[in-house]
Amino acid sequence: MKNNKKNLYIIIAFCILLFMGGYKVVHAEGQPQERVSIELYASNNGTPIRGGIFNAINLENAYKKLMSGEISLEETQTASWKAIQAQLQTDKVETNTDIIQFSNGLTIAPGMKHTSEEAYRLVENILKMGGWGSTFLTDLNGPTEKIRFRQAGRGRDSNTFTNEKGEAVATVLTGLTAIMSGDNNFQKLVNITDDNQKLKLDTANKDRRLSITLKNEDIKERSSFGSYIVDASKPLNYQLKVSKDINHLGGVIIVKSTANLTIDSVSSVDESLEDLTIEQTNTLGDVINPEWQVTFPALTRDLVLNVTAHLMPTAVKDIQKMGETLTVSGIDDIGSSVVSVSPAVVVSGANFVMMDNQKNKLVTGGEYVLGRYVGKTYQIYSKQDGWTDVTNLNEIDSDKAMVLQGGNQYFIGETEPFSIPKATNRFNYDSDVNDKLNKSLIQITGLAQGDNYFLYPIKPVSNYKLVRRPFNFSVFSDFSIGSNGSVLTNTSLENAKIQNFSLNTTIPDFQTNVNEYNVLDVKGSSVTTVNSLTRIIIPIAVLCIIMFVVMILLVRFV
Repeated sequence: MKNNKKNLYIIIAFCILLFMGGYKVVHAEGQPQERVSIELYASNNGTPIRGGIFNAINLENAYKKLMSGEISLEETQTASWKAIQAQLQTDKVETNTDIIQFSNGLTIAPGMKHTSEEAYRLVENILKMGGWGSTFLTDLNGPTEKIRFRQAGRGRDSNTFTNEKGEAVATVLTGLTAIMSGDNNFQKLVNITDDNQKLKLDTANKDRRLSITLKNEDIKERSSFGSYIVDASKPLNYQLKVSKDINHLGGVIIVKSTANLTIDSVSSVDESLEDLTIEQTNTLGDVINPEWQVTFPALTRDLVLNVTAHLMPTAVKDIQKMGETLTVSGIDDIGSSVVSVSPAVVVSGANFVMMDNQKNKLVTGGEYVLGRYVGKTYQIYSKQDGWTDVTNLNEIDSDKAMVLQGGNQYFIGETEPFSIPKATNRFNYDSDVNDKLNKSLIQITGLAQGDNYFLYPIKPVSNYKLVRRPFNFSVFSDFSIGSNGSVLTNTSLENAKIQNFSLNTTIPDFQTNVNEYNVLDVKGSSVTTVNSLTRIIIPIAVLCIIMFVVMILLVRFV
């Protein structure tokens, strides 16, 4: 009996020591793996993914088996092995049941060894195949867990999705790990080595073999979601990289743009590369922004292409709030799609309304020039020469400057304006009245982000004296995620800083927090700035006060 108790104490002590040893889990090959915490940040081309479901699957053992070749004959008889084999080797007559052969020359078979790089590529290629891919690797790996990411500080079994910033955490084993979506689609392959390791996942750019970046050195300002607010007068210069590993036989890359972005040229940095063809897919020339096709041979080094594009003039109502992008796509040598999306470029600007604040009415006839402060000097925008230096605002040559007049939208980079569209969807729409009201309005789009802009009057409003005073304004565009996961925008076109709220409804295309107008007062005065929250709170507060007074009167006199 005493011996039994002694043995029991020894077993308990051993278990306690094992438990205190740092949660080491013995690997199938005898290699220890440690459990660590990892942090995931998931986005779609910079926009945080709220409510995204992601899982982590450790495949370290499968990875090491592919390197060592220690694959048993029994493992070649599994359903997943046969499914992957059938998918890759369609000619069943020549199929060796013990071998999985990839078109890029890589092979999986018992005794077949690979370098760490080759094994990594094999794991990645199999996951990209979808379907049986993850099942094949988990079968090869042996017992493994599918760990779901969850929100930090929320408990292990609750909120198993990303928060409003696209963030989530998980506790996983170290080693090669596949990040999968909630519907089991492959997202990213990472090597987990450290506690609190941070992982960035961009679902629009999951494959490093294709990438496209904006290279304009003058564009430094970025929004909270990584997009660029650009000066539309300048060409956009992109660099496209195609990995030599994307397709060992050569292939085709398609470059296309969103609606308001036009590709001007695509060229190779290496002009000596033979059998490389670059052409527009629309040879008839009847498409505004046609796709471009790049056909490349087998590559011995990465292919680098320069892409030049420009933004097209766009009516304020048609501006894409999330911006314009280029998309590059191709097929790799196992038939999987490879896609990359450029950072978004955003068009912003500001709207203005000519007004007499004292008489509370719209006015017409004024003319202005667009300027910006540069240190202690000024620059005025010219249709022909862009931004030009001036020393005295009272000595501006209106023949050289771009003169702004009511009824027009000015798109930076275009020599001629176009008329502000009529608000035909307005419930009390009248064409003649709309035309008359539009003559009080000026719209400017295509300005880069900045708080140093101004409009300077050079001709007075009809029947008023000229007041030589600049009207300062800012251009901005920013984003956030709402409580329901939708993207909320905050731009200088949507939120005017100086308004006359009593006349806003007179403006045909005015919409609160969608298309707002800054006041250009004929006497140079300004209206008190009121932010969006205050505009909501003040009416509610006034209503509450009225209701409170009415209740008191009812109590006292009824």
